[in-house]
Amino acid sequence: MVHVFTKKEKKSLLNKREILKTSLKLLVEEGFESFSMHKLAKKLDWAVGTAYRYYPSKNLLFFELEKRVIEDYGNVIIRAKDSKGKRS
Repeated sequence: MVHVFTKKEKKSLLNKREILKTSLKLLVEEGFESFSMHKLAKKLDWAVGTAYRYYPSKNLLFFELEKRVIEDYGNVIIRAKDSKGKRS
């Protein structure tokens, strides 16, 4: 059975994606120590409470960001191995 997302679920997923994308950009620009949820909210043009609703702390946000980066990197490696095997 395929899950059909509600409008609210879609918006939540899109917001989380935007938070992660903006967080990564802000992290590269300013570094971990300078990063704050307040700066993130400002960059997103959101109230800081909105950002905290999705990620209650900087550490939880970075854990999710780290997990996504590792997953993406793993997917790149898998695709590279698959394409190498097809050329042999």
